[in-house]
Amino acid sequence: METLFRESLSESAFLYNPDGGVHHGHSATIVETAGGDLLTVWYAYPEKENIGAILVSARRTKDARAWSPTKIVLASAASSLGNPVLYQTKDGPLLLFYVALRNTWWNSAALHLLTSTDDGQTWSRPTDLGARAGLMVRHPPVCLPNADLLLPAYDESMNRTILLKASAPYADWDEFHRFTQPDLIQPVILADPRGNLDIYFRAASAPGRMWRSASKDQGQTWAPPEQTALINPLSGLSAVTAGGRLALIHNPIENQRTPLAISLSPNSGRSWSGTYVLDSAPFEVSYPSFILGRDHMVRGVYTFNRRMIKYVAFPAHLLGHGST
Repeated sequence: METLFRESLSESAFLYNPDGGVHHGHSATIVETAGGDLLTVWYAYPEKENIGAILVSARRTKDARAWSPTKIVLASAASSLGNPVLYQTKDGPLLLFYVALRNTWWNSAALHLLTSTDDGQTWSRPTDLGARAGLMVRHPPVCLPNADLLLPAYDESMNRTILLKASAPYADWDEFHRFTQPDLIQPVILADPRGNLDIYFRAASAPGRMWRSASKDQGQTWAPPEQTALINPLSGLSAVTAGGRLALIHNPIENQRTPLAISLSPNSGRSWSGTYVLDSAPFEVSYPSFILGRDHMVRGVYTFNRRMIKYVAFPAHLLGHGST
């Protein structure tokens, strides 16, 4: 695999947990706020990821080069917290989805929501979205043409993908579509300028391959999921588009969460023009979350050895490399 992106990074930084008893970090999410700041949130935990985890955040203000010290967003004496997902609504609040474990594993997770009207400086009280136990999220919603939000979620108990939908002010979320294909989780949705939707899934069992589906009616119906040629070693993935080209960020080798790489497609995942190493650290580099910034920079965060979060950025025009 080539190293185009690793050698072309415009920005790179390590983000650390706050001082105290949380030694590990995982599952970061990133957003560009309405005010132009970069904000990332992840969950930090003492020893086991499902016990005593809290939500923490770091910020890089607009036009700054350095990230702020990490601070605690939310801690709960009653529940371990996980899988935060940030989303900036258009002309509205910043949303932060997360799960709170009612028991000791992810199949007991309860989906919650925080909102902020000051770019994540302060947050509302948590809202329990009232979903069944085990309903989790990993990636942000997409905004439909009518301003409804479509949130990709998944049932940890049944290993199946579920789509939730809500209208402004996004307080009530209802099941909108359920995929019947088993063992497809942690979906990410992309929308093209024509309103078509593509969804990519992580596998929850062998064989470890990425799956995809598509909708041409704003998510009302979906094509049967198809297995792609891309390897997915039962690990998280992310996706971003720029200039009509798709980049999937994933671990490209079976049975290991390193290296982290970017696979490119010129045609919405129907074929792939190459896979390029982003990070080849000899330990876990996983669970990416990437966005396209307003300045046409691709920006992302990912788990680095479960001890910290790494932030990287590169120009979006690099996604044209190797396209047909």
